[in-house]
Amino acid sequence: MIDDVYNAKILGFAGNIGRVGRLDHPDATARAHSKLCGSTVTVDLKMDGDVVTDFAHDVKACALGQASS
Repeated sequence: MIDDVYNAKILGFAGNIGRVGRLDHPDATARAHSKLCGSTVTVDLKMDGDVVTDFAHDVKACALGQASS
């Protein structure tokens, strides 16, 4: 059963998260924490008016949480 959940495609996504990390001096930051599984995702944005010009996220999660990022 665990092989069905953590298949090669999920593990591939989890190992290749784009835009990972934190931005220096972001214009906006949001953090979400799951009480159920303990995952935490922090998202930083740089803005130019109403337009997002840069994005990064820090993901502390299991492989499924990382893959969804």
